[in-house]
Amino acid sequence: MCKLSQESCWRNHCLWLVSMSSSGRLMDLYPSLQLQEDIQIAAMPLSYLECNGRPFGIAAMAARNREDVLLRFMSA
Repeated sequence: MCKLSQESCWRNHCLWLVSMSSSGRLMDLYPSLQLQEDIQIAAMPLSYLECNGRPFGIAAMAARNREDVLLRFMSA
């Protein structure tokens, strides 16, 4: 985990987009990250589990001012 600001982590590792399961524990952190670092987050539902009806999907997070990357990812 990067101990510097999120912005420097994006820059130092040449990241444009990070995607993950939208039902994991990491998603609990993203509202605070979005407010603190102005990071764009998009949630994309995929389907639901037949056994219990719970939805699942993918969440994607883009660097500051990179909404274009999120839109391209969501349209793929």
